[in-house]
Amino acid sequence: MNPYPYPIHFDNAGMRNGRRCIVLTRPFAAKTSLGMVTAPAGFVSDGGSIPRFAWSIIGHPLDEYLEDTVIHDFMYSPLNTTFDRAEADFVFKELMWNHDISRPKLIAMYAAVRMFGWRGFKGRPAITVENTW
Repeated sequence: MNPYPYPIHFDNAGMRNGRRCIVLTRPFAAKTSLGMVTAPAGFVSDGGSIPRFAWSIIGHPLDEYLEDTVIHDFMYSPLNTTFDRAEADFVFKELMWNHDISRPKLIAMYAAVRMFGWRGFKGRPAITVENTW
């Protein structure tokens, strides 16, 4: 099942903290078992926070997991006023499952967000085009 009712539309948002970022040019939504999650146009994401040394094993942060990580980044941002961290991580796992990400990669990505995600959950201000340039 494709959890995304519409394709993702984005532009290059340059580098932030040494990471390539994208900016949504249209709202982007995902249907989940916890409800619809919609990241607004202007939301900036760095994709998955996959360490560079793991790219050859897991993949590039703005590639295979792009849609899944954009929704997860949004759910981790202060713009999310509905879901807690455990729900955000559950949705990430669910999206990867529905997006046919391989089981070993799914397990590795989910374990990483559960172990280390606390560092980023709503801990930094949401980045949007309007408030950065």
